[in-house]
Amino acid sequence: MHGPLPHLLYGWLAFLKDPTLLLIAGCALSCLLYFGAVLWLHWKAGRGVAGTYGFCACTALLLASPSAAYSALSVHVDACAVCCAVLAAGLLMRSGPLNTRTLTVSAVFAMLAVACKQTMAPAAIALPCFVLLTDGRRAFTRYVAVQIAASATILATMLVFFGPPRDFLFNTFTLGADQPRTASIVSRMLEGLFQVRSELAVAVPPLLFLIALVALSSGGMREKMARHCWLLFLWMAALQLPIELRAWSTIGGDVNHLGIVTLFVTLATTAGLVGLWKSDTEVDAKDRWTGLAARALVIGMLLAHLPLPLTVFGDLRLASASTTQVAYDYDRRHPGRAYFPMNPLAALLAEGRLTHFDPALLDRELAGFPINAGQLVAGLPSAAN
Repeated sequence: MHGPLPHLLYGWLAFLKDPTLLLIAGCALSCLLYFGAVLWLHWKAGRGVAGTYGFCACTALLLASPSAAYSALSVHVDACAVCCAVLAAGLLMRSGPLNTRTLTVSAVFAMLAVACKQTMAPAAIALPCFVLLTDGRRAFTRYVAVQIAASATILATMLVFFGPPRDFLFNTFTLGADQPRTASIVSRMLEGLFQVRSELAVAVPPLLFLIALVALSSGGMREKMARHCWLLFLWMAALQLPIELRAWSTIGGDVNHLGIVTLFVTLATTAGLVGLWKSDTEVDAKDRWTGLAARALVIGMLLAHLPLPLTVFGDLRLASASTTQVAYDYDRRHPGRAYFPMNPLAALLAEGRLTHFDPALLDRELAGFPINAGQLVAGLPSAAN
């Protein structure tokens, strides 16, 4: 139910024929996209030690978050969408005026994020609003114009190469929009809010410290937003939260929806602290205490979750015994005789054909578009027909 761009990105790994190697490579690519963008953002906020410590603190918190870790370490569209969104926002975090090249590239990345995952649409709204507030109407108009042109180009390209248009639009828009909500929407949303709060518990004190500094600083809202560009990610999180809660409250909504909000708030916190982390020779004596406080808070965030990311290495040791590997080994010995509804990759690698994926069949049923008997048989193993 997502656009085809991330699928093309992962598709170049198809030369790997072993499922364990393929899954590890896919997860490694997700990790590279996700944390590569996070690293670039922190180095942009502060070169050297400050950026490195900020990245490590941010990474530790994200890996300790079930929702964010799901997005970062799974073969999923989230990693590509997050990478594009972070790059688009990071390009707007600058000290000088916004030039045409930066504006254009940022707008294109913003629409690529939406093309990867439709629920990233609030980010495409938050970014031009930030440009309007910090750079004025002319820059805002140019940014929106580039977004419209990029959207038209991306959509036209996808319709040409991934047609027919009716099928493409059904899978990327109709099927997702018609997914039913859970019986208790309010309680589900409250559950999501409590989960986000628990995941961001370590980031809240540093974030309140940063917000207090902004509130006590001089100047109007435009000057404060331009001077404290990390507020952009807080603004993105605020706009992203309602649509992610809605997706979270649908039947089958997974925890990764909340991970986008966790990511944006965490980036706002660590990027803001990195911006304050400067050497004593770079700041006046009156501002020196804020730099010391920022260093202490970054190191505290890092130490709070330092042991937890090490569990990733345990997952790697268990990869060779994954259900996909077991299904693949069986399918190689007994081709076409077994149906693995949760492991279509096994049949694809062993027999060269796709079988049905059970959650996809359920999504069709829930949305009111069940498949017919002929379509069901076509997606079963050869010996079952």
